[in-house]
Amino acid sequence: MFTGPSRVYRETRKKHDQLFNVYVMRPLASVVVAAIQGTRVTPNQVTLLNLAVFVVASALFVALPTWSGGLVAVAVLELSYCFDCADGMLARYKKLASKAGHAFDFFTDELKAVLLV
Repeated sequence: MFTGPSRVYRETRKKHDQLFNVYVMRPLASVVVAAIQGTRVTPNQVTLLNLAVFVVASALFVALPTWSGGLVAVAVLELSYCFDCADGMLARYKKLASKAGHAFDFFTDELKAVLLV
């Protein structure tokens, strides 16, 4: 059964979060989580999707060295960040959160930081 994004958002909130996440990114990510929560998609698969989209964004920064190209790359980067928020929300919503999953997410975040540089 399809669960609404507002319910997903309420049930997966973090106590201490950044304002941008609270008002922009997590509401968008809750739409993604609501769409995939009834499927067999795992939080780690969303993390890998996040990494793949980030690699595309990084390549776009190089391939499109103009101002408008930079805007396209940033838009794809923000899509990657939406998936980065969604993986943890999906883990909390499906009650699949684990230390190993958190470590995997942290590792991919560090890998993305190196890639961006």
